[in-house]
Amino acid sequence: MLFLTIPIGFIINYLHINNITIFIVNFIAIIPLTIMLNSTTKGITLHAGDILSGLLNATFGYISLFLIYFNII
Repeated sequence: MLFLTIPIGFIINYLHINNITIFIVNFIAIIPLTIMLNSTTKGITLHAGDILSGLLNATFGYISLFLIYFNII
């Protein structure tokens, strides 16, 4: 259900609706993508070593925050 917000975000942006509405819809669209990225990273770390697991968590753990901050700017 939350994956519907991704194309809705594109449509709202194309129609030049209020910027706050565009931000809110895109912010909601980041939530399922963050959940998928988190579960994928955890799945990879089960098969990787400790060093690679720490590197993956440090690298991909903050992508969602970066996307939110980038959207705000």
